[in-house]
Amino acid sequence: MRFTALLSGCSTPGVSSRPPRRGLLVALAASVAGMGHAPGALARQDSAPTTQPATHPAPAKDNPPLARVVEENDGAIVRMETVTRTFTSPGGGPIVHLVGVTHIGDRAYYDALQGFLDQQTLVLYEGVKPGGEGDAQGLATTDEERAKLTERRLRLLGILIEQSRRATKSLPASLDDLEQSLPRPLSRAFRGARSDGWNHPIGFIAAPDGATFELTSRGSDNAPGGEGFAADLKLSQQKPLTDEEIGQRQEGIQTKLASALGLEFQLAAIDYSKPNWRNSDMSIDQVQRKLQEAGASGEQLFRMLDGSSMMAKFAGFLLNFIKASPQMQSSVKLMMMEMLSHADELMEAQGGEQGKLMGVIVIDRNTAVLDDLRAVLKNEKGVGSIALFYGAGHLPDLEERLTREFGYRFESDRWFPAISMEVAKAGMTPQQARQYRQMMTQMIDRQKAAGKRAK
Repeated sequence: MRFTALLSGCSTPGVSSRPPRRGLLVALAASVAGMGHAPGALARQDSAPTTQPATHPAPAKDNPPLARVVEENDGAIVRMETVTRTFTSPGGGPIVHLVGVTHIGDRAYYDALQGFLDQQTLVLYEGVKPGGEGDAQGLATTDEERAKLTERRLRLLGILIEQSRRATKSLPASLDDLEQSLPRPLSRAFRGARSDGWNHPIGFIAAPDGATFELTSRGSDNAPGGEGFAADLKLSQQKPLTDEEIGQRQEGIQTKLASALGLEFQLAAIDYSKPNWRNSDMSIDQVQRKLQEAGASGEQLFRMLDGSSMMAKFAGFLLNFIKASPQMQSSVKLMMMEMLSHADELMEAQGGEQGKLMGVIVIDRNTAVLDDLRAVLKNEKGVGSIALFYGAGHLPDLEERLTREFGYRFESDRWFPAISMEVAKAGMTPQQARQYRQMMTQMIDRQKAAGKRAK
């Protein structure tokens, strides 16, 4: 995502923060809006505050917001909220809740979401599956398809090994060691990629001097040599990995950022092990294939899985400064809320690699969860309510397809406070905070215009 225009650090009359620091803070807020899964299709809305999750009647707008920024106590407190949108079936089927979530938020936010989700009969949640899972559409049913799948997995493992080498200055001793070193989302997805298309282990050999390595599948017969589909497949037989594919991965940036801001990271705060929770997503094999078909680089896959972004390295550099300054921490929160409230428009304006990535992240993965929903409605009786628990950026497409393909009707909205802050802690008055938010909106508008021109 391009955020060059946001790095200028322009000044706003009446706002006490220094312009140079503001430029750094805007860059950091930009990194939050662009990292990991789609942060959310969000729209700005100043309205009456709600201190607890609240249910409201049907929105008046044709494109109602999925997140909003609200004020409380005459602007002394600013809060970002995300929506849970409820739908009913005219035919008397289960209630369906579209539960949008932001990946960094207050502890109370995740506690409230957990309580709501645990009350539902079934929760279908976001999370790219390991290789070999979720391939109901016949990803690899012939030897030719299994060979292609094996080639993709060899390349995937090769990229991870090269990323590890760049980070540690040495090759991993084994694939086991590599798996243990990966952040949780990558480690889970990596596990299934260690087998080839015939479900045989992929071999890893490193040269004694650590300069080179090889990844090998023994083909359909799982024996050395062979011909046709029984022949060995090796990473060295493919074109060399490019710097664009390998990229740089900033592991754990969302967790570190959440800690620096006094917030929580979704994967650490939510308990996904409940018996009524079901992983409903594409497998890493499917995601990798879709990205290749879209012409996106291998690096885009890891940005999606591990929460890194174009600004993540810069964000990591600033984390220690945020921890040391309550005022800076509050300023980042304020800007982050405003950035996220415009995230849908920023995403729509992006072209190139980011645009290709968003098509796979949102549309293709929504198809996977809707296929699971369709199967539940058809085959599982006695289900009273179903929650689709995904990043808020998935909700516009999910809502459109839920009403068009399934015949569901909007019932109500329920708002959950995600991030709250006192503007005085940022060294501002409520009026200055409004000016600060307006400055952010103006810079975002310029960024959107630049992105649309480039697109």
